[in-house]
Amino acid sequence: MIKKNYENHTHKNNPVNTFDPFPPCPGTGKRRLSGLNNLEDISLDNRYSAICGYTRNELESVFKEPLKLADLNEIKEWYNGYNFLGEPVYNPFDVLLYLKSGKFRNYWFETGSPSFLIKLIQDRKYYVPVLESFHTGDEIPGSFEIDNLSLETILFQTGYITIKSRSELDSEYVYTLSYPNLEVKKSLNRSLKPTISGKRNDKSQNGMSEP
Repeated sequence: MIKKNYENHTHKNNPVNTFDPFPPCPGTGKRRLSGLNNLEDISLDNRYSAICGYTRNELESVFKEPLKLADLNEIKEWYNGYNFLGEPVYNPFDVLLYLKSGKFRNYWFETGSPSFLIKLIQDRKYYVPVLESFHTGDEIPGSFEIDNLSLETILFQTGYITIKSRSELDSEYVYTLSYPNLEVKKSLNRSLKPTISGKRNDKSQNGMSEP
């Protein structure tokens, strides 16, 4: 998220932008945005932490009638969890489509295949269970150098992992990162399943057994 001296083009303040197809994600590669000067990154500024999603209070007040018979805890498990050092927010795209259909589905994930990320995970032989919970310093949440991004940074900036907590150790911040919610966790792991199955089949054909 980037701010330039005004805030009238935000998700909540702009009446035209009421249906956001993107998840709440931090800014990416700001140094590649040629022609834009004097930008201020507000991705992890808690004053703007809810600017790209619905808070719990907003969800329950704005959608009070449609949510009368809904399981709020299950909605939270599926679509809440994006955290920018403030109150965790819900993915607006998921919420609106859930309210329309009344069914829990991977709405945001279905808008496009993360083939680029899947290939990166394959090429780097990344151990995916690590994404359940891991710790990092500012090198992941605070990185914007697009030519030198780790896989974890890319996953963070594209909304596949988010901040769960932040603590301070020896005058430095330590972040705990994980999947934001059930939708992202299920969808990403499901996308990786054919790759894992393919590797198992290759090993079987070569006479190798799985441990």
